[in-house]
Amino acid sequence: MTPDVPVSPAADTSTADMLSVSTEVLDGVAVLHVRGEIDMASTEPLHEDISARLTNGDDVVIDCTDITFMDSSGLSALINAQASAQRRGVRLVVVANDHAVLRPLQVTGLDAALTITATTTDALALLDRRHDATPPHPRQG
Repeated sequence: MTPDVPVSPAADTSTADMLSVSTEVLDGVAVLHVRGEIDMASTEPLHEDISARLTNGDDVVIDCTDITFMDSSGLSALINAQASAQRRGVRLVVVANDHAVLRPLQVTGLDAALTITATTTDALALLDRRHDATPPHPRQG
């Protein structure tokens, strides 16, 4: 796991002022704060940020509370992130509490495939509870 680090301007990725992603690590969990619009033009940098954290073995929270628009590219990015997290054996939680994100997830049924909370605090608490309830992985070799 990555040590706890504060958000810094160097950890901020922006795409044409439409989308920005800043990352901080809280309690050993990578929290990606996503702001702006997620569409075909902005999805790739978001995917790269999520993939980098999942590759590190970090549990990931994707905070979408400041998303103002999300098209099918954003939905695809979230479901691909979930699939990647499952393959890597890490956990992913989406934070969403606004119509711009919740409605597309509900209409497509993806809300049933993703773990969604209303706040980052709730997401971190959920991951902490799951960690306490999950037995350690057996060692190989």
